[in-house]
Amino acid sequence: MKTILCPTDFSKSADKTSRYAAQLAKDTNAKIILAATPTKKSKVLAGDWPDETDHLYEIHDLLKANYQIPCGIEEEVVNDNVYKKLSKIADRYDLMIFGMQFGSEGLPRHSAGIDLIKIIQETLAPLLIVPEKFEYKKINRLLYAYDYQHEPEPPLLVLQWLADWFNVELRFISIYQDDISTEEERHIDLIENKIANQWKSKQKLSFESIQFENVPMCLEHYLNLWSPNDLLILSVNHQNMLQKLWHKSVVKCLLASATHPYLIIHK
Repeated sequence: MKTILCPTDFSKSADKTSRYAAQLAKDTNAKIILAATPTKKSKVLAGDWPDETDHLYEIHDLLKANYQIPCGIEEEVVNDNVYKKLSKIADRYDLMIFGMQFGSEGLPRHSAGIDLIKIIQETLAPLLIVPEKFEYKKINRLLYAYDYQHEPEPPLLVLQWLADWFNVELRFISIYQDDISTEEERHIDLIENKIANQWKSKQKLSFESIQFENVPMCLEHYLNLWSPNDLLILSVNHQNMLQKLWHKSVVKCLLASATHPYLIIHK
């Protein structure tokens, strides 16, 4: 059974993210694991809960009863060395979910004040980042934002694993800022054929190309207009510097104006 780690600081925003994670676990036959990331602010918000463990078990019992899912608790409380501890803990799970708010400087943060960009950089586990105001929708399809110029080899094994887990189609979405030549079209066809031949999942595989000047704006527009129930996947490469810079800028821009969840994976 797949496991989903859901850090919480006991705020209302974090409780909403926990409910999102629980519904996702129910729809994908997974187990949810709660982890405490308390802050001074969250201790005040907790009110009558003098002990984080008590509050964590209360949330655990509510989710287990309301959603009828397997539920557990991560014993290690993440109250210092947050990024190092979360990175270590997350490696034990299949997916980690964070709710997203925006700090005073406009950068995406978890309700506990955790810098989500830093989490993306420090953690190798898949990260599902959910905007605070987003209401859960059952996922109909996975969309993988694919950069043919900088990413000739997509993380196919991870994508197949995700498609099988979520039991949905996976679509490669490529975005071009400029017109492409006939030679480039042939090159793209070769890459797509190669991907299709290597695709081992039972789930459907498809491809789509879009021409749009602003990549982050295009992806948000695509989700809002055509695919409100789809989940967009972005990959971050820790080795190829050119690709790393491209994806880092796209990820930052997307999260800065996100209205939909994004799943971040690492190659």
